[in-house]
Amino acid sequence: LTFAAYFFNYFSGGPDFGARYWFLMIVPASALTARGVLRLGDRLAGPANGSIQLLAATTWLVVAASVTFIPWRSVNKYYHYRGMRPDVRDLARRHSFGRDLVIVTGREVPDYASAATYNPLDLHAAAPVYAWHRDAPTDSALIGAFADRLTWLVDGPTVSGQGYVVRAGPLAGADALHLLGAQRDRP
Repeated sequence: LTFAAYFFNYFSGGPDFGARYWFLMIVPASALTARGVLRLGDRLAGPANGSIQLLAATTWLVVAASVTFIPWRSVNKYYHYRGMRPDVRDLARRHSFGRDLVIVTGREVPDYASAATYNPLDLHAAAPVYAWHRDAPTDSALIGAFADRLTWLVDGPTVSGQGYVVRAGPLAGADALHLLGAQRDRP
């Protein structure tokens, strides 16, 4: 009944992390699987090594199902998907960003987007706040909003060509604005 009720929704798109409605089928699918294993156990109950055969058959079926149904995207496509990398987390640990402001230079995706995932929900928390170097007015407003924090300038992978690299820091807000302005003035 669950399958029939959601049948016409299976075609629709969305993230490829798995069929969106199959999670509803986990209870009936698990029950049917367990019933199949029990039925196989009844058939193999005659010989003395029936439980070993049952275990071997069940293990083989689980392995076959895993190889067949593990989506290829979950195995290889989402590893560093669209250039997203966790390197900025390691950089923060190495340089002890603390509760500083970290301005990431580079493309919005993947450079800033990779760092933005580490922003705290409460921007006043004792954790680094990652922001994207967009333009002069935004930089000024950003540094003004976090005037009580030191500022780090970090080049993203699309700028450095090798990963996240600390260009300067920790800096006072005015010094950071000066360096960001000098970067914009470069040819």
